[in-house]
Amino acid sequence: MPLTVLFVPWEKGSTVVQWDQRGAGETVQTTGLSVPDTRSIDRMTQDGIEVSENHLHKDKILALAHPWGSIIGIQMVKQRPDPF
Repeated sequence: MPLTVLFVPWEKGSTVVQWDQRGAGETVQTTGLSVPDTRSIDRMTQDGIEVSENHLHKDKILALAHPWGSIIGIQMVKQRPDPF
C-alpha cells in the first residue's frame, strides 16, 4: 500500500495491521476471484470483528479506516464496542 511508510513510526509501540478485505489486495493473489461472491458489508464486518477478537490479542484496538473501510470500521465498532 502506498501509505505504508506513514505507519512505520507507529510500529515501535503498537501492532499495526493493514487488512485486505475479502476479494481485494493481496488476498486475491491467494484466493483468486472466487471470494467476491461472498462479499457484503455484514460479512466484511464480521471478518473484521473476528480478526480483532481472535487474532490480535489486544485489550484495546484503535480502528483507523479510510474511504470504503470507514463503513466497515463503523459497523465493527457499533456491533462490538468493547475492544475498540
